[in-house]
Amino acid sequence: MAITLPTQSLIGIRDDVQRKDVASRLGRRYEIDLVKAGAAVLLFLFHFFGLLGELPETWVEWGAFRAFSLKIGDFGLHALLFLGGFGLARSLAAPKFEFVRSVQYRLSALYAPYAAVIALATALSIVFPALSKFEEGENPVFTIFHQFLLVPGLFPESPLLSVAYVLTAMVAAAVLCPLWHWPMRDAGVWKGAGYWLATTAGAALLADLAGVPLYYVAVLAGVAGYFLAKAVEAKTVGLVLPLVLFAAALGLGVYLALGLNGNWEFPLIGQFGFEMLTLLLLTAAVVASPETATPDLLHPLQFFGMSSYSFYLLHGSVTKVMLLVLFPGFGYQLSAPTDLAIALVVCLGAALVASQILYRAVEAPVRLRFAEDRERVLSEEEKRLVIASLQPPGQVRYSREESEYRRR
Repeated sequence: MAITLPTQSLIGIRDDVQRKDVASRLGRRYEIDLVKAGAAVLLFLFHFFGLLGELPETWVEWGAFRAFSLKIGDFGLHALLFLGGFGLARSLAAPKFEFVRSVQYRLSALYAPYAAVIALATALSIVFPALSKFEEGENPVFTIFHQFLLVPGLFPESPLLSVAYVLTAMVAAAVLCPLWHWPMRDAGVWKGAGYWLATTAGAALLADLAGVPLYYVAVLAGVAGYFLAKAVEAKTVGLVLPLVLFAAALGLGVYLALGLNGNWEFPLIGQFGFEMLTLLLLTAAVVASPETATPDLLHPLQFFGMSSYSFYLLHGSVTKVMLLVLFPGFGYQLSAPTDLAIALVVCLGAALVASQILYRAVEAPVRLRFAEDRERVLSEEEKRLVIASLQPPGQVRYSREESEYRRR
């Protein structure tokens, strides 16, 4: 009989010291973090060039790059939300899913970094009134309270963070998706995949008809993507199918990029469908392929992907500040292409540094504090190693822990 041990116990602490780190225990694939990093860069480019406005006509190459970045930025946002749903589905599929713990973990992970950034924006508004985001005549207390309700359009104040109201989709998914999945909790992965694919398609059609932003549906697609990936994984033998899936995802991604760059006529729901299909194929290819250790050269990108939520919260504000610091005489208007290249590198670097600070100081500790996997089942070999490691030097008699284990 397997023994379930809380990670805060002596055996759990010993296991932590042996550094089976949290990421691997959660079954994290570094390839997913790389996709998150790429999506975050696309979103950064969208906001960076959006802040700069129109570039001089003589900057032909930069103008083309700007136009493409503005068109593909939505894909970056949708990909981040999709992968958020992918992570949510992993907990939904757990054998001992607990609704209260799941909601507590996800809301804490979403709200803690958000609260830290709101607190920073409030402090800067007090210290530097010229940078204040509070409009004249507003009650700051009510404004901050409204920011945390995440109900776009209900209150007159503008968001302190321009990216804030996208969090509505994340918070709603954290609460509603577990309830919606309840009928499928004991179903197989193929039934779960079909259930969520149908849910995503129906929600996308309704959102398009109602004029609701499609990013609300991207989280649902991520849940469907997880169950589809697990279903494919169960039927996969070898590398042929993962490679075919990856090639198909790459082909669709290139087709979408060429279409956007060539100003093809894509209806919004059609473009969204291409994006979601690309991500579905890509995540299925990753999960169905053999798991390998992260190559050393990719560790920085993996860390970037892990902190992508903190990056999402900060990148716009950091970019605004850095552009004003770098070119105070021009505002956001740059005088030469070299200025643009310098601004791009400096703003991205500053956003990366700021997001790492927020991730390590706030997001990661909160995720560890409210982690959903507080219990884990040790293998037989792990039990023997842990029991042996707990024996004082020279002790021959069995310990109480081993005696209890043997009685089981």
